[in-house]
Amino acid sequence: MAVKKEKKKHWFLQVDKDGYFVERRKEPAEGFEKVILKTPDGGEVVKYQQKYDETSLGYFRNIYIKKVDFDKTTREFFVIEIDSDEGVDVITLPLRDSRDNLTQYVKNFIRLLPNIDFSKKYKIIPSREKNDDGYVRKFLFVRDEDNNYLKFAISKEQIPTAVKKVRAGKEYWDFTEQDEYLWKVLEENLKRFKEHKENNSKETEDVSDVPKTEENNESSAEQTNPYNPDDFDDLPF
Repeated sequence: MAVKKEKKKHWFLQVDKDGYFVERRKEPAEGFEKVILKTPDGGEVVKYQQKYDETSLGYFRNIYIKKVDFDKTTREFFVIEIDSDEGVDVITLPLRDSRDNLTQYVKNFIRLLPNIDFSKKYKIIPSREKNDDGYVRKFLFVRDEDNNYLKFAISKEQIPTAVKKVRAGKEYWDFTEQDEYLWKVLEENLKRFKEHKENNSKETEDVSDVPKTEENNESSAEQTNPYNPDDFDDLPF
């Protein structure tokens, strides 16, 4: 897997269908491969991408929900920023799936969140695997400076199970209670994170401020807009 050697301020990362972090650009660049991606309207777009196994080792710089207006809809994204000596890794994930449920990546990260000590450095490692039943499981694992993986603070047994319901004669799984439970955990830990930032004398920025792409250095302009719907393999549409 490639190693990030280029010195720049931000890397905008998503998780691809193979379970790797991927950085995508509009123009060719050294170390980037050409890919053809499907667009939400069924078309195709050419991008150039590089894959990474993990983020750099760094502190949590920001965690927030970003609302983005597209042509016909508004979508929400879950954003995590890791601040390292190399720069800032900005991980952008769809918050909800096509049925308006929290995505697996977000749910499983929330389960880890209470165990994160924001005063320590971590790496984030994506994982996408299929079990024996053909069900694809998606995770964002967190590893500390000693290469120890954080354990889930919330077990499966603590999470409300989905409820099978019927709508218009068709069965479906209702995750409302489960998502509400995890959302409360997220809110509690975002509050904890904000308090940590406010009490951290080394940080002066308002954690509620969302960094804008145009405020980054010139290398950011070469990269794809992190909220461009064409860039996501697992779109919530």
